[in-house]
Amino acid sequence: MRQNRSVEENDKTYFRSKRIYSANGYWYFDTREGKQFGPYINRSDAVIELAIFFAQIVRNLEPEESKSMNTSYGNQDGIEQMVEELFGYFNYRKKHGSTSAIAWANIRLRELEDDCTDSVYNNTRLEALKYVMNRE
Repeated sequence: MRQNRSVEENDKTYFRSKRIYSANGYWYFDTREGKQFGPYINRSDAVIELAIFFAQIVRNLEPEESKSMNTSYGNQDGIEQMVEELFGYFNYRKKHGSTSAIAWANIRLRELEDDCTDSVYNNTRLEALKYVMNRE
């Protein structure tokens, strides 16, 4: 028997499928609600845009909901660390404005670059923060 996530209604059935896919040389991602996002030139951009999508959802939840949800969004896709970093960026921007959020992101980038414990883990966080800063 399949358990529902805490934000899912009991009467809906969701099927697991690849969320990020390529078609006609471009990359896309789909949401559970059936919305398609894209096209993106490469898979990396699609992955980061998906992380941004999740981070914005978590940011818009009520505070109690976001505490329990920000660790579950993206774990199916292996991007939870990006979601966590981007959530921090968007949350900071919401509270303090864009200029302060960029300053916060620059500090986080330096911290992540100085932390050599897990380069793959930190590289995904670095890539996501650099990407969102270039979008602004």
